Amino acid sequence: MGDLIQLVRRMGIWRQYIILLLLRSPFDAFRTWMLANLMKSVFVCLETDNSGAFLKLCVVYGLLCAMLFVYNGIIWACLNNLKANSVCIKRVNNTLDE
Repeated sequence: MGDLIQLVRRMGIWRQYIILLLLRSPFDAFRTWMLANLMKSVFVCLETDNSGAFLKLCVVYGLLCAMLFVYNGIIWACLNNLKANSVCIKRVNNTLDE
């Protein structure tokens, strides 16, 4: 973990990295809630032998998982873009300094 912190500080993107991590934190909380609720709903469907509700449940949770996957991908794509830009800027600055 210390190496990651050093790398982020050396690249000069500490603030942006923290912001992106904060943007990602709702993903973790919502995913945990969603999985707990899914397990509860599946057990209720199994106890009542309600296959129609089970199918709807699977479709809804499948769509929610896809949406969460896209949200998480957008956040980390922004981080990678930020990282690539800062590396390019540092290389250009180092080249100009020499």
